Amino acid sequence: MHPSGKNRCKGPTLMYRQRQQARAAALSKRVAINNDVDSMLRVIDHEAKRLSKMHHRSIAWFQHQFFQGGRVVRQKRAVSIFNAAKQIEGFLEGRNGSITDEEKTSFQEIQTKLYQMGGAEFASKLPHGMQVFLRTQTQIWRNQKHTAPCASIRAVVQDGRLTLEWVADELIALSARTDMETFLFAVKGKPEHSMPGFFAASEKGSRYVLHGMKRHTADLIKEFESYVLGDVEGLILNHNGHLAECKSNIRRLIREGLVAITGDPKTNMQYERYEKLIVLEKGVALTNWPPDVPFGGVSDIGSFHHLRRLHTALTLEDPNERCKWVTLSSEELETRRAAFKKAEANVIPKQRKRKTHVAAESDTSSSSESDSNTASNEENEGDRRSKRRKTAHEADKENDSPSTAAKSKVGKKKGGKGRGKGKATGTGAKGQKKDTNTAKAAPKESH
Repeated sequence: MHPSGKNRCKGPTLMYRQRQQARAAALSKRVAINNDVDSMLRVIDHEAKRLSKMHHRSIAWFQHQFFQGGRVVRQKRAVSIFNAAKQIEGFLEGRNGSITDEEKTSFQEIQTKLYQMGGAEFASKLPHGMQVFLRTQTQIWRNQKHTAPCASIRAVVQDGRLTLEWVADELIALSARTDMETFLFAVKGKPEHSMPGFFAASEKGSRYVLHGMKRHTADLIKEFESYVLGDVEGLILNHNGHLAECKSNIRRLIREGLVAITGDPKTNMQYERYEKLIVLEKGVALTNWPPDVPFGGVSDIGSFHHLRRLHTALTLEDPNERCKWVTLSSEELETRRAAFKKAEANVIPKQRKRKTHVAAESDTSSSSESDSNTASNEENEGDRRSKRRKTAHEADKENDSPSTAAKSKVGKKKGGKGRGKGKATGTGAKGQKKDTNTAKAAPKESH
């Protein structure tokens, strides 16, 4: 059952090759119909020109006579003042496109005048200037009515569906003529457009998506739609890459605005000394900074949510709400200068040691350390000299009594066996060698 309640005639289920042949036949039939209609329109235009010369009427009048039934196309007629008066509420509510404040005031005056006169039926009695204004605005809206920005949602969806079907037929015909393989994805651009995702591909194109990319077409359409509607940059960039790109865009937008308003291409943004180097010296200020975002460089803003808020504020379409640079007036500049001087006067300077004192203290400490090192070196040198004198004195004593030292050494090495003999004679090769060595070594130490 069809949603409209009527029984829908369903034909047999066709295979892929049969569907291709049916589409090719429909395409050739559509091309033939368009060619026949174009040839007929050329004949009608030729006949309208011929009859215009014969009966001294305008070509548009004869075309209107030909198209009066609406079987081919409907000729555009001039806007009547009655129909224009009916569109006033549409203009005031914004349904018929955007208007300026002056145009809105004019529409309100005309609406008040019509209420006093009794309604739109008496629009022909309006002043000539009001009638011309109404007809001009209505004609402009009528010419733009079928374009995408001013068209209704239904018209946009219908246009997109029919165009995509025509493009799909053209792609299939192109593949049949030239053996080219293609595939096409299309999704809606706004959430309110109730149009499903569209996919069209040739035979090898659909196989490549399924087996080469290893993805189903429904999943690809869903991800593409999420990217278009929700600006899901994470499908392409990771978090760090997106964060770096956002910071780079913020720096670029702020600097470009500062260079444009000051005219100095070498100027840079100074956040730490913003009030002194930017506001007071350049005479400009950055307005409409988001209140929940701390003022400072992008490197100091750690929250990605705050970065997105700042980037959105810098790229708003409304100039009154956009974060932008403005030139301060003389009164505003004087007020900022007075506030800056008052704030600087209230700041307590930090007590710091001067560098000269630090240098003097370092010199004093170094001199005291050098003095102590010199004294310690002198004491060590004195100890060494006393030890040398003591060693030389002992060596002189040993030279005076060599037999006693030799006897004691020989007695210790031989032990209890030859104790008496070694003491009496004092002979032995080892004892003599040691005595001579001791005697030779003593004068060296004295030197």
